[in-house]
Amino acid sequence: MRMERLKTIISIALKNDYFKLAQEIQKNTSSIRASLPILETHAADEKHSAVMQWLATTDFSAQQQDIIFRRQDGTAQWFLDSPEFKSWLQGSDKTLFCPGIPGAGKMMMAAVAIDHIYRVAYSDRVGIAHLFCSYKAQINQTVHNLLAILLRQLVQSRPDLAAPVVELYDRHSKHGNKASLGEVMVLSTLDKMSQGLAALNNAYNEAIKWIDGQLEEDKILAKRAISWISYAQRLLTISKLCCALAVEPDGKALNPDNIYNIEDVISVCAGLITMILEQESRSNIEIDSKDSYGLTPLSWAAKKGHEAVVRQLLATEKVDIDAKDEAGQTPLLWAAKGGHEAVVRQLLATEKVDINMKDKAG
Repeated sequence: MRMERLKTIISIALKNDYFKLAQEIQKNTSSIRASLPILETHAADEKHSAVMQWLATTDFSAQQQDIIFRRQDGTAQWFLDSPEFKSWLQGSDKTLFCPGIPGAGKMMMAAVAIDHIYRVAYSDRVGIAHLFCSYKAQINQTVHNLLAILLRQLVQSRPDLAAPVVELYDRHSKHGNKASLGEVMVLSTLDKMSQGLAALNNAYNEAIKWIDGQLEEDKILAKRAISWISYAQRLLTISKLCCALAVEPDGKALNPDNIYNIEDVISVCAGLITMILEQESRSNIEIDSKDSYGLTPLSWAAKKGHEAVVRQLLATEKVDIDAKDEAGQTPLLWAAKGGHEAVVRQLLATEKVDINMKDKAG
């Protein structure tokens, strides 16, 4: 069609009919202009597909559809009709645990349940994501990969929410790099993601605004901490982050005197790095590590009255609740000394704390 129009324009030009020539050029230009939105949409769709493939190559949605395609009528209907499933679907319980021996049909029931949830609950305001894990593929089932797969599912059908992922793609893909675990975790745990990009930007901008309003020294520390977490190839533990922050740009060796206390770092970051504590609490990596004064993360949290951090650490059930520092003071003593009543109640509620423990001063 376009070639025929070009032939017509050339033919009119050879006849020196400039009026008709102008008309034909205008028609051709209008046709091109009308095609631009289609071309732009096509280009945007191609980039969106490239971004999703870069984020995660595994497509559990295809596996899900393959299982459903092989399902016989009525298969696992008893499961959907069971009081346990209905109660879980409509109630506040977050976990439905369904153990079974190999070959019992757990994957089929999971696929049927996922298909049912898509039918009854999916909307623009509800995000649904799923995983199919297998002991045969353990090497690929890392926290990094699984979170990336979940994130891909949540944004794949919502390009309007994918802007933060596209930004990471533009930053990393030209260097052949993937998003770091820290970056994927930040995007995967944003509570307001389903409410749209505006809410995401507002939440992040408010945090940065708060950080920028601090003293210059605190502002620099916060941005260095966030940079270390964002660009690290693997999740940083508390001790590694503190050591990284102690490294001076031109220094050749780590100066132990420069190592920060994690509470000081957390206090200047507007809550953006709390995930480090959450991850370390789950893995128990140096969860009771002590600084030069013998203080553990729980001791520092109790001393400063940080209720949320205390709650996270206690939830691991692995933290030493009566850990003593160099002066013999425990988290309970620090909380009581600081007048942090809520933290004292948290510690006492565990029924594991020694309320009669004394420090070196008696």
